[in-house]
Amino acid sequence: MVCACILQRTRPSDKIAALGIGVLKYCPNRHVVDMLGLTDLHIARHAKAPMGKGLPGHEKYDSAYALSLRPRYILVGDRDKKGIVLPAERDMWAQPEFWRLYRKAECGYRLIDAEDPPGAR
Repeated sequence: MVCACILQRTRPSDKIAALGIGVLKYCPNRHVVDMLGLTDLHIARHAKAPMGKGLPGHEKYDSAYALSLRPRYILVGDRDKKGIVLPAERDMWAQPEFWRLYRKAECGYRLIDAEDPPGAR
């Protein structure tokens, strides 16, 4: 479902940053930035979080780096979400640049100035 939403609203050259990359890594011709560093070398090696104090595999993040890539969409939960909140989400929410450049949209948080590709809903 999220893959279909992303494919309809992005171009192959667009980046998508996400916490749960699962099915997104299989979206054809889309560059997915893994905000937890499982498949992103920069975040894996330059994480700011203390290791061993959180959910294994979910402790690393570098929101400033993810924002510097100017992904078309950033897939994080809303600030008022219930349940597990990952350090990467808290850090993204703490970034003034995130709130200045992105707005809530159908597929996640969308870069404000990004144009939809032809034929997008």
